[in-house]
Amino acid sequence: MIRTVAIILILSVFSAAISCGNEKNTETSGFSGPVGQLSTGYTVLEFSGTTGSTSNMLNPITWNDIPMPGILEVQVYGTDVQFDNRGYITGFGRPVIKFTLPCGPDGDFFVDRTVIPSTFSIHVDGVDIFPPVPFSTFARVRLLDNPADTPDVDFEFSFAFSKGETEYQGEVVGMISVPGGQVRGGVIESYPPLEMPDSLTFHVYGEVYKPGYFRIVEEQMEYLHQFVIFAFMEPCRVSDPRKAEQTCFSFSIPGDMLDGKPVPAGVTAYICQDEDTLTYTSSNAFGYITMEYLNADSMGGDFVKGKILFQNNGSQNNVGFFGGGPFEISLKNI
Repeated sequence: MIRTVAIILILSVFSAAISCGNEKNTETSGFSGPVGQLSTGYTVLEFSGTTGSTSNMLNPITWNDIPMPGILEVQVYGTDVQFDNRGYITGFGRPVIKFTLPCGPDGDFFVDRTVIPSTFSIHVDGVDIFPPVPFSTFARVRLLDNPADTPDVDFEFSFAFSKGETEYQGEVVGMISVPGGQVRGGVIESYPPLEMPDSLTFHVYGEVYKPGYFRIVEEQMEYLHQFVIFAFMEPCRVSDPRKAEQTCFSFSIPGDMLDGKPVPAGVTAYICQDEDTLTYTSSNAFGYITMEYLNADSMGGDFVKGKILFQNNGSQNNVGFFGGGPFEISLKNI
């Protein structure tokens, strides 16, 4: 029997803001009192509060002079965590829902647009539950306000995925307070800190790759619809590019976001050396993709065009993986 776990949370407008130190590069923190419940079909759990925080807004960590992107994190807590009337957590507990969102290429956290988060997870029955790979594609987030511009941020968050015989679905609509991280003009440094190349180019720890052959896979399954692009150095030798044993780069975009606007995106490199394949992955916190349909019957069929740009980050070593550029692919390659 399929068991459904549904999380429905509507946050109240009441909020009490708190500020915390910058010891771990977390510059702001806030609290809102929620109204709602989590239902597992046999248990109903109430919620006690939410917190939000921003990092790398004012004094970002840098690796080899490359700054980390601004990040917003939102956490929703169950009734095992209590809040006092000043908004401070009393005791200890785990958030029931947690997600993060990067600042993006415009430095405004994709404000007023529905995109995918960079990470998200839920905590049910004492267990941390992560969606199947690709993790973030199973969720949607929309900020109605820019945390770099205002401390009070309304947001919408939803997700749906299944693991084993259990289905997980949830929706959060509410507000968090993140005072102290705002900047003049409401726009922080955009990310990635790179110029868009004239052609698709990937840098992998000193080696430069310029792929010229493309394949697209449309993946459709329960709760997941996405397009995965594979960029090869030479023509793909197998019918399914996911099984190719060739040097290539892959990146994806949700099927409902082909509107030419930026969406968080990561890149994976598969570098074949002799009998080994080395794999390098950049999180979608560190890049973005745009893609849209292009009707071009005079060119022999429909195309998609877009661009990808990313700068891996998180350590001095990681920043050696970066790149991107424009691409245009015939849908005959799907």
